[in-house]
Amino acid sequence: MEAFFSAVDDRDERGTGLYLVMGELDRFFPDIKARISCGGSFVEIDPGEVIEGLRHDFPQEWAKNVTREHKKPFRNFPVRPGGFLPPASETRL
Repeated sequence: MEAFFSAVDDRDERGTGLYLVMGELDRFFPDIKARISCGGSFVEIDPGEVIEGLRHDFPQEWAKNVTREHKKPFRNFPVRPGGFLPPASETRL
């Protein structure tokens, strides 16, 4: 659900201050709304003005400097040509 200030928020947030609500918490970048209050009057503001690190965009010219590296899948264990176990002739008792 998107972030929004509810009627309960409007009723409870009477003090002078900064108020934030968050929504869509299941997303990598949740939705955030911010507002300031003074004497029961509210003014919505950009959350990026009061919270650092919200910007997730970047200049497009940076994209041309990005390269993708392709690697072969990593195996956690070595596999012998004949299988996992040595042939019976190589085992010592």
